[in-house]
Amino acid sequence: MKGHKPHSLEYMPVVANKTVIHYTCNAPSKEILQTIGIESIGHKFGCVDSREVLKIPFEIYKKQGFQIPQDKYQLIINSELLMKRLS
Repeated sequence: MKGHKPHSLEYMPVVANKTVIHYTCNAPSKEILQTIGIESIGHKFGCVDSREVLKIPFEIYKKQGFQIPQDKYQLIINSELLMKRLS
């Protein structure tokens, strides 16, 4: 199913090893992601654009002034605000 959206990740950020796996439609350019230290992993989920799923270290949130909340919805909001800030 090449090119399908990884719906299971859309509203479910995955947190492991001080990293957030986040699905987004608002990722900045590959150059910005690489410079900041965010890994594009959408290809592992069959996404057309590898930037649809990102592996974001906690330290990037902290450097940009965001917290890692326990509430998954607030984490999604913070992740999208981070994408907007980086774009």
